[in-house]
Amino acid sequence: MRAILTMHTLLIYNPVAGRPRWQNQAPDAVAELRAVGWSVDLVETTGPDSALHLARDAAIKGYDAVVVVGGDGTANQAANGLLQARDGERPLPALGILPAGTANVLARDLGLPVPVSGLESTLPAAARLLARSRVVLIDVGVAHSAAGERCFLCWAGVGLDAAVTADVMANPRAKRRLGVLYFASTLLARLPGIRNAPHYTLHVDDQVWQGRGILAVVSNIEHYAVVLNMAPSARLNDGLLDVAFFHGITLWNAGSTLARLLTSQHPSDPNVHYAQARQISIDAARPQPIHIDAEPFGVTPVEITVLPKALPILAPPTEEARRLAPA
Repeated sequence: MRAILTMHTLLIYNPVAGRPRWQNQAPDAVAELRAVGWSVDLVETTGPDSALHLARDAAIKGYDAVVVVGGDGTANQAANGLLQARDGERPLPALGILPAGTANVLARDLGLPVPVSGLESTLPAAARLLARSRVVLIDVGVAHSAAGERCFLCWAGVGLDAAVTADVMANPRAKRRLGVLYFASTLLARLPGIRNAPHYTLHVDDQVWQGRGILAVVSNIEHYAVVLNMAPSARLNDGLLDVAFFHGITLWNAGSTLARLLTSQHPSDPNVHYAQARQISIDAARPQPIHIDAEPFGVTPVEITVLPKALPILAPPTEEARRLAPA
């Protein structure tokens, strides 16, 4: 793929995402982009929703691309900012990702190199791939709850995973220091609570699912929590969202369901409902926490829809990203 030589780019840098060593590679990544002719303006986030406002302003100012140095949460903010700037007249800037967060699941789904131990020099390598990207349009999920409206690129989760997310986000220092291990340890601490799982009701297009549930995930991408292929049928621009509802789970049968999940066999598990849909509503007998792209988003009930091919992204020349149809 030839380089895109005329991209006027705003690079949004989250200085508190991931580990400091990853963030220190940002200048080298900028140099890689400039070396192929990109015009790059670098700006740091300054607090909550900063990336959202910066991306929205970049769209209004006419940038060709907005590239984020950060994780899935920073990418989510930038996507929401870009989508808020839609006016039906001018094209939106394409969103690019230089992965430097805790999990970087969206970047993994696109085949971008991601840091693992904190010693790798991955940002310059990711920038070289972005420089050879093509622009594709991807679907975006939209969640509506009492907390407002929020778009997502990866997932909307309800129940156990959202509770874990809220616990982790309440301790950003531990999240930054321990990364994915902190999510895992927090999950283990929450597992005994599945004995008190509430009754759920889900409307998934024309289907109605009910049961005592511990977790419902609406996915726009295949992967979840780094190692899980939560939505094996998902594609970023197929016009559909993939829904997995885990119900009837006890401490006695959780192991078998987890084994199927780890091997991507959970759609056939008797304790899992799985389907693709365009409209989903989720409610529970007791209000359950929600997360959007691993950021807390109030409690149920929640309504979720899909915006097909609503956001342009920079798709790198990787095997994973080649499955996406061009814009």
